[in-house]
Amino acid sequence: MAKILETEFQLEIPIILDEFSNGFNNIYRPWPDRAFLFIDNKIEYMGQINEDGTRNTIWTNEIQDILIKKGY
Repeated sequence: MAKILETEFQLEIPIILDEFSNGFNNIYRPWPDRAFLFIDNKIEYMGQINEDGTRNTIWTNEIQDILIKKGY
């Protein structure tokens, strides 16, 4: 499915998939709505989520600030 997504939408960004054992999901709990920013195969940013699933900040601003500081 990832290959179809990449081909159909002509994506030029990396697509990162979890393995069948859900290792990433089990460690970082990205579901249902959590942002991650990877730069050079390292997590540079993880959007924080409250216990009730809500969030206190707008991630786009935080992510944009990091990208600008990194020169992107």
